[in-house]
Amino acid sequence: ISASALEAVVASRYGTPRPVSAIPGVQEYGENPRELAYRDNAGSQRFADCMPAFIFCRGKPLAVSNSLEGGCLMQLTWPNGLEVDVRFNRVHLPKWRQLHDEAMNLLRSFIVDGNLPSGSLLKLE
Repeated sequence: ISASALEAVVASRYGTPRPVSAIPGVQEYGENPRELAYRDNAGSQRFADCMPAFIFCRGKPLAVSNSLEGGCLMQLTWPNGLEVDVRFNRVHLPKWRQLHDEAMNLLRSFIVDGNLPSGSLLKLE
């Protein structure tokens, strides 16, 4: 899926984005009753796989509730099929960039001679 296709899918499934005062710099797509989507206000943040940084969470919309209960998922997928799911408690949503970077550092710790082991085509820069 392309970045623009992903953005269109998120908007159609989760509604119009709105700022979240509890987390500066983050907007919420909160119209889906079962799951919420978040991304940075500028829409320019990208995960290590170069896809838009959408984070999917369970719980009440932050626009109507200050509760950070629920779990979140950042899904990273590379063209060669490698997929990494980073799951965390929604209370850590304000630190999503730090969690992303820590996950990438963990992946980098497995790199041998510029590649991940077992013949993966992925190169992390």
